[in-house]
Parts: sequence; C-alpha cells; structure tokens
Amino acid sequence: MLDLEYQKRILDWIPKQIFDMHNHVGLPRHHSILTAERKRSCIGVSIAYSQAIGKLEKIFKLLLPGIKLNYVAFPFPFIETKIKEANNYALKCENPFVLGNLDNPKETSELLRISRVKGLKVYHDFIKKDYTKISILDFLPETFLYELNKSFKPVMLHVKISPVDDYKNISELNYIFEKFPKIRIILAHMGGCQTKMDVVNASRKLKQSGNIFLETSTVSSPDVFEEAIIRFGTEHILYGSDSPYTFTKGKIMAAPGEIQNKFITEKRFPWTKRDDRKWYLNNKPELTFLLYHQLDVMGAVFKNLDIKKKDLEKIFYWNAIKVLNI
Repeated sequence: MLDLEYQKRILDWIPKQIFDMHNHVGLPRHHSILTAERKRSCIGVSIAYSQAIGKLEKIFKLLLPGIKLNYVAFPFPFIETKIKEANNYALKCENPFVLGNLDNPKETSELLRISRVKGLKVYHDFIKKDYTKISILDFLPETFLYELNKSFKPVMLHVKISPVDDYKNISELNYIFEKFPKIRIILAHMGGCQTKMDVVNASRKLKQSGNIFLETSTVSSPDVFEEAIIRFGTEHILYGSDSPYTFTKGKIMAAPGEIQNKFITEKRFPWTKRDDRKWYLNNKPELTFLLYHQLDVMGAVFKNLDIKKKDLEKIFYWNAIKVLNI
C-alpha cells in the first residue's frame, strides 16, 4: 500500500525533475544460484537481487507521481553475478555504469571507452581474501583508475571500512587523487558516515575533496546530511535511492537499550535476527518505504538550513549532469 501522507509531504518540496544516481538492474538469470546461507548472511542479496528496467521506472512513478525521473543504473555487485551478461543488460539503460570485472580488466577498460557508458561501479564482494583486510585498491585497481582518469568518467565507490574517514581509506583516496588528478569519486551512502564527526573528519583529511561527491542513498541521519552540506557544499551532494533495496518498507534506526543502527523491516527476511524481530513486533515503529524515510529526513534538513530552490535542484539534478558530462 502507498503511504499517501508521506508521499504528499515529500511532493510538496522535492524538485519536479530528479536524477537518481544509485539504482541496480538485472534479472535472475544474470547471477548463479543464491544459497540459503548466502541470503541469511547478506542483506543486499536477500532483498535486492533482481529488478527489471521497466519495473524500476514503474515503481518510481507510483511512489513519486508527477516527478520526471532520470537515473543511473548498474548491475547487482555480488560475487554470484555473471558480469558480462549483467553489464549487457545495464547497457540498455540511458545512463549505464558498468560493473568492474577484476578477472578481465581489459573488458572493463573497453566498456569504459564506449561514449554512452557514463561510469564505473566497483565492489569489494569480488575480492577473494579476508574481508577485514580488503582495501580500496584491491577492487579499484590502477588499470581501472587509468581509464577513468583518461576518460574523465566517475566511479561509484563503497568504501570497504566504514566510515570513509578511517585512516586506511583516507590514505588510499589521497594516493588515488595524487596519481590520478582527474578522477571523480562518488562515495555511495555518503561514504558510510554514521555521525557528524565522521563527515567533519573526512572533509579535513581528504586532500582533493573537490573531486569527491557524496551520494545520499540509505542515509537517514539528519546530522550527517546537515554536516555534509555544510562541509562539502550543495555542489558535492548527489541524490541516490539504491533501488530496489529502497523500495522495502523499513527504516535504518536506533532503538536505545535494544538495537543500534539496525535496518528494521516490516517484512521478515532470512537475515532478520530473532531479537530484532521480537523488538519490532513489541514496539511497532512507524515504517514506510525506505525511499520515503530518507527523503523525509532530507526535507527536514533542507528546511532547517533554509536551502534555496537552486541548491535543491543541484542536489537532485544538476550535479549529476555535471558529474556525468551530459
């Protein structure tokens, strides 16, 4: 069911044209069989492993009627993904990013040379070593960086160790910017920043913050949004939803004394912990689509900071046009 109260509140302030920088597209045949254990261990795999292009567009029209949607789309970045087939499907979108293939970097470089390919998506799931020891340069190798620097195309990056102001993340990002000065990096989920100080520290430590763009998907902390705008400026914030994950009814929230920074959902998933489900059933917090929760928080922050219409339009549209060289 649509939550019309949330919808109306959001439609009252959101720009009438948006460019969503974070969407996944792909079909079940584009990945190998997902085991029950895999679905229990990974939220993304359990919720978001399939989304047809047409379905993405249809759901957006339902949730945000009257809004003209432009969007970037890329494949689901799971180890089970058949990268070549998944990239071919994403290429059917108007603004595709291709998924980096570490087993065939030449193939990735060739795709990045295609003019209609707008950028690169990389992810740590493809690195076959201890999860705690994976670094940015493991899944964003210099072969990819060279091509991005040459073509002036952006990369959508999930930092491995959250938040982005972790010492190793900062040192690697500063190294990348020093060696590849034309690189533009989009930090998915605002670099995993969970607190105001995460944003403050990142802005102070990044030597080339002018080439960093913070993408908003799944961030629902008013403090993080507000500090990001203050520290990086509206020209470095990019709206993103992370569909189809964001179409789930749920909320990233803290429940003092019970759970901290958990994704509480209306529906039970394979990864849902028994205690979390029990807390939800006992407390029944108000839940709507994650898309609405995020936009509701953003709207409150914009109002509090008295963000002007032209700056809203930057965040929701014009910054994407600039980053994508459209």
